[in-house]
Amino acid sequence: MLTFDVQLGPDEQARLAATNPTDWFTTVQFANAASPPHPQASSLAANHALKRELVGDWVQRLAPGKGSSSAQTSATATPAVATGGSSPAAAPNIGAAATSAPVASPVPTLGPPETRKALAANSTAPASGEPEVRKAKAVTKEELAQAREGGSSPAPESGDQNRVAIQPLKRTYVRVTLGDDGKAAFERWVSPSDGPVEFRGKHVSIRVLDPEAIKITKNGQELQQNDQDVTVN
Repeated sequence: MLTFDVQLGPDEQARLAATNPTDWFTTVQFANAASPPHPQASSLAANHALKRELVGDWVQRLAPGKGSSSAQTSATATPAVATGGSSPAAAPNIGAAATSAPVASPVPTLGPPETRKALAANSTAPASGEPEVRKAKAVTKEELAQAREGGSSPAPESGDQNRVAIQPLKRTYVRVTLGDDGKAAFERWVSPSDGPVEFRGKHVSIRVLDPEAIKITKNGQELQQNDQDVTVN
């Protein structure tokens, strides 16, 4: 949610209420009014929360102090509201447009998408007290192979281990936890060119930014809904 500590006049409130609800992917709250709720507001809010959880640590490492869990917006001028009943836009004779804080994006912007990985350790120090921003380092085939081997640990002799494979269909962010300790065994961006990644464990928990971007199999068979050993959210 974006919050503006400003009062809207009656005409501005009417214009705000007349806008198309589907144009408001993020709720905008004024001191005495709010944007029309999106028809899928609850699912959008849950998706925003998942994005913040998945990339929050990455943003904190990239720019310490700028990866807060929610973006708060403040303004001193009256915000402009669209007059055509569609998406919010600048309107004449209403005042200066409010300035909004940037919202963290789930896709890092450093380096080519196919080669982005953990931040390099040999970057130069920032000047004048600015947060340190390190350059991305290309992922080599050897490193990718090591990541697969790390996720494909051999099954214990107990015989109750499940073999879970994740096949990326398009680029997305995946976090895999084995067992109940909550420690991530695999956490990174994946794409179809990476190929499948396999894990073994009695219980496998998978968190993915876009569930339709991956295909999951359990012991060689397509994963069934409400599986007791493999959870996806």
